Amino acid sequence: MADNRTPEQRLRSSRLYLWGYLASMALPALIQLAFDFLFTVARGDLLALLGAGWLGLAIFGVVGLGGAWVLHRPIDRYLKGEGELAPAIRRTRKITFLSAFWIMALSVVHGSINIGAVAAMAQRNAGGTIDAAVLVLFQAWYILLTTYFFGFLTYFLIDSRRQYLKHHLFDTHGVTIPPDGVSLWTRLAVTGFTMSILPAAMIALDVLYFLPIRQAHGLDLLAVILIDIGLVLVTAPVSVYFVGRGVTRSVELLLAAQDKVRAGDLTARAPVVGDDETGRLTMGFNAMVAGLEERQFVRETLGRYVPEAVAERILKDRGRLAADVREATILFTDIDGFTTLSEAMAPAEVIALVNDYLAAVMEPIRRHGGTIQNFIGDSVFVSFNLPVEDANHAANAIACARDIQRAVAERDFGGGRHLSTRIGINTGPVVAGNVGTADRAGYTVLGDAVNLAARVEQLNKQFGTRVLVTEATMRAAGEGFRFHRVGTVPVRGRAEAATLYAVE
Repeated sequence: MADNRTPEQRLRSSRLYLWGYLASMALPALIQLAFDFLFTVARGDLLALLGAGWLGLAIFGVVGLGGAWVLHRPIDRYLKGEGELAPAIRRTRKITFLSAFWIMALSVVHGSINIGAVAAMAQRNAGGTIDAAVLVLFQAWYILLTTYFFGFLTYFLIDSRRQYLKHHLFDTHGVTIPPDGVSLWTRLAVTGFTMSILPAAMIALDVLYFLPIRQAHGLDLLAVILIDIGLVLVTAPVSVYFVGRGVTRSVELLLAAQDKVRAGDLTARAPVVGDDETGRLTMGFNAMVAGLEERQFVRETLGRYVPEAVAERILKDRGRLAADVREATILFTDIDGFTTLSEAMAPAEVIALVNDYLAAVMEPIRRHGGTIQNFIGDSVFVSFNLPVEDANHAANAIACARDIQRAVAERDFGGGRHLSTRIGINTGPVVAGNVGTADRAGYTVLGDAVNLAARVEQLNKQFGTRVLVTEATMRAAGEGFRFHRVGTVPVRGRAEAATLYAVE
């Protein structure tokens, strides 16, 4: 699928995704500032915020965003129209983990400096009375805590951005990037752990083991608990939103595509944006709809060569059509004087005229429930009540014949030629089913009633009529039509003569 975006559209999409990605990567710095602010406010030492704030901005803001720009570069180049699609896809697949690992590495650096300084300050304030093992545990715990949390948060932030990007790639190039991330259960389990067990462990450790360090900073028990709760209140809504949004976006897109399919649009596909079971569910949905679209295409294509109702039965019964015997009404229609007319025309003109004529007669046939069994040159072989049951098959066949006559009389064909058509109709028992071999088979209708209908059509020449029906058809049609008897004629191959009626 070609990228038909204008240069302005490429530049705009590049800026949109780059700034969205950088903003997501900057959020850990803002959260770190919020934590430092809570800590310094609780201590009553706002000047300390300046030192801690500059450290966080330098590491997460400057270094972090610089690295983030490098990570996003292959995607940015493609969105601008300067790079190839393949590198952009490869980076899109890995961008969440790479971004999370980058922020986690920065967290280790930041935590080693910041927490080390906090621990050293606490030891000085306590006059060296704090157990060294407690200080080491304090530093290790908070480095691990911040590294884990910022990695967790960054993963879901960038995964949310990546969903928009995957949607964009799907819309502009039809590219589907298969899901290859962690399972939905793992995501929810990690989120539950982060939002419940981890805060409880943080408060417990502060109260049971790290309270001397906090007291050395001038914090009492209540202040420590309030700081921890405040940190949870700052981070929990952000985390829950992005985790939940990652799931609901996939479902919303899937539901939108489902609504289109329900409305009959089998070309609808849902963008695969989820990287878990929701993504695999979307891929399964797309595959299912593609199968339905292919089935519809096969049915429509098959319906061009065999009757549409037969095509549906072939697909439904997997090609096995059992023989069926029932009463049916058979109609044959033929162009009057076609042989003489075609001799004066070029071959291409003959084909164009016949196609134009067939298009005119097919519409009334479909409207009245007829099934076109075959095209025999300019002749059309139609059955009523086979394969689709029709209790009024004789009446519908006669109504169809009248509409065919009207449709042919009201228009010109093949460049201004006026045509007339003859129609013969008969009602009687027939057999229908597959004929042929295992390699090549066709659906057809056989029986004396079919042969008689073909003969009746030819007898229009003898009686100077346009629509002839047999007595069997006249009686089966019931009221609503006017007939006049034209005669009784012997029919080759039949012991009994046929009584014929013209439709007025």
